[in-house]
Amino acid sequence: MNFFQFRFPVIVCFVLLTCHDVFATNLRDAIDTVQVNNRNIKLEQIRLNSVKTEKTRAIAEFFPNVSANVS
Repeated sequence: MNFFQFRFPVIVCFVLLTCHDVFATNLRDAIDTVQVNNRNIKLEQIRLNSVKTEKTRAIAEFFPNVSANVS
């Protein structure tokens, strides 16, 4: 048995044991997890858009003759 053949099952077991809360146990848990993740993504998008707006305002304040397009 080479090194990889021995280590691979150990690594897989370690990952499964340390990340057990990541896996859904049923369809309802999976749906709930996806809904929470989608909500978090939408909130992050709103936050990022707010930051872009603030950057655009700051640029416009300091450079009134420059058209700012922050991406």
